Amino acid sequence: MHQFLKGKKKIFIIIFVLCILLGVGYVKEETKGKAPGTIYVLASADASKENGSKKYPYTTIQEAVDHATKGTQIIIGKGEYAPFYIPEKCSGTAKGMTTIKALKGTHPIIKVPTGSASKETIGIEIENASNICISGLTISGGSQGIYYESNSKAKSKKLNRLIIRNCQVKNINGVHGIAIWATNDKVPVTGLVIENCKVHHCLCGDSESVVVNGNIDGFVIRGNTIHDNNNIGIDMAGFWGVARHKKSYKRNPYDVDYVRNGKCYNNKVYHISSYGNSAYLEDGEYVLCAGGIYVDGGQNIEIYNNEVFGCDIGIEVATEQKEKENALFQVTGIKVHDNSIRECKGFAGLAFGGYDASRGYTIGCHFYRNTLMNNPVQIAVQRSKNNRIYENTIIGGETTVEYSEEIPKSEMKNYFYKNKVKKIKNRKWEIHIYAAYKTSDKLGKKRNGTYHCDYFGDSFYVFCDARSAIFKIY
Repeated sequence: MHQFLKGKKKIFIIIFVLCILLGVGYVKEETKGKAPGTIYVLASADASKENGSKKYPYTTIQEAVDHATKGTQIIIGKGEYAPFYIPEKCSGTAKGMTTIKALKGTHPIIKVPTGSASKETIGIEIENASNICISGLTISGGSQGIYYESNSKAKSKKLNRLIIRNCQVKNINGVHGIAIWATNDKVPVTGLVIENCKVHHCLCGDSESVVVNGNIDGFVIRGNTIHDNNNIGIDMAGFWGVARHKKSYKRNPYDVDYVRNGKCYNNKVYHISSYGNSAYLEDGEYVLCAGGIYVDGGQNIEIYNNEVFGCDIGIEVATEQKEKENALFQVTGIKVHDNSIRECKGFAGLAFGGYDASRGYTIGCHFYRNTLMNNPVQIAVQRSKNNRIYENTIIGGETTVEYSEEIPKSEMKNYFYKNKVKKIKNRKWEIHIYAAYKTSDKLGKKRNGTYHCDYFGDSFYVFCDARSAIFKIY
């Protein structure tokens, strides 16, 4: 009996070892080249054998996304791919982002088929996901390139860290190149980064090339190149009802419905114009109003070290909402400095304030150390007050400062000082400025052959002598 059991034990051990070896061989075949948490995609792979490994990659990005878990890295090889959708379940974690990126040295293209159904015209759609990074992909065609939406489905779940990096969006025909639409009024989108992307040759209709809108608290837009699009280059928007609270909300319903606390820097934006855009055709002529960089209701944003040229408007800071509809409808806390703005011939190089007397004010913003060159109107002042414009260098153009004729002069009181001006074509308008210093002296005008100064209101006077010139002429 003992010998029988001993022999049986040997047989069992042999069978057990064989099973392990066969099992290991099978696992090795399935996972060879596939590191934990990594899924591979290659358009030209054999779909009959695909499992997401390096040897047998998936052939579509959607398959990879569907199999992804928290913190998965999806690596996409060269080729053309169909649009895809990233749901909330693909969110990464604070310790490990879910990443969808191009294989090093490749440029995968997400191509939207012509005539696609409405929902499929978005190249990459993301909903309520956090800790997500999209990197190195090209999106061509469709009505929107990359579209992120936070909405009520997320409830009060934190929405943090969305990074769009090194992507290219082109040939869009319809709405946006890149759009972040934060509609969830319960929690903001935070930690948003759009960097080193290219957005070009897009037909945007009445929308924008790149837009961040709604309940966004903390963002960076940097190092992007945006050009040859028929509407606004970069738009930081608010008060459009995107994240408006429900009627039952007891405080101001718009108190989170705006982007805030962000930076926009080191971007290159050029050839942005609404010319040829039917959305801006009025009485047989195109209204040239597309800004390179536009703050439309955003708050507490720093805009610096950008190069903007060949746009209808270089940089604009305003709100399009009517002040009487809500007390929050104004723009504050914007700093625009150290930018280069040139050859913006549709309207102006720098513009600020609501465009008519019913729009909200631009208040308490700073515009300084910018270089404005050869813009027909260098600075356009609209409905605004208590803004500071100083230490700018203004070269060429026809008008240094132009005030809106549709807005009462009392609603355009700002402070200009220590600016440098030279080579203005229209000598009469080298300086047209007001409300720089309070004085008890008798009001009056001082003119000579090289500049023109003016004043508005009963308590302000502009000094035009060499000691206190608001603009210094070179």
